Amino acid sequence: MDKTQIISLLLGSAAIGALVSSGITLVGQVFERRARKRELLFQVSVDFAKMMFDRSNRSLGVPQITLVGLYCEMLSDIFEHGKISPEMEAQIMAVFETLDKGAEALRKKNSTEAQN
Repeated sequence: MDKTQIISLLLGSAAIGALVSSGITLVGQVFERRARKRELLFQVSVDFAKMMFDRSNRSLGVPQITLVGLYCEMLSDIFEHGKISPEMEAQIMAVFETLDKGAEALRKKNSTEAQN
């Protein structure tokens, strides 16, 4: 083998190595972004659920984990489709109706106790 063949072989090997390395890095970045997106969705869902739970004086009538799941699905719909699906909207309205009933019952209880 002469020098030009050796040099072209080394350069070709280095180029192929760089391409393979870049491809592996790109795949790793895609997986990392997906994981970060899921983590962010979950964290925001937990924060929203905590906020809702705290604002209602912890008397929602709905477990906090249910709210986390609801917010997670809602935010996923918004990320994927740009809007909330009709099924999710109906589910949200049902939860808020339950919340309204719980809040109304609490207000009645508190007003009754205040009168006595």
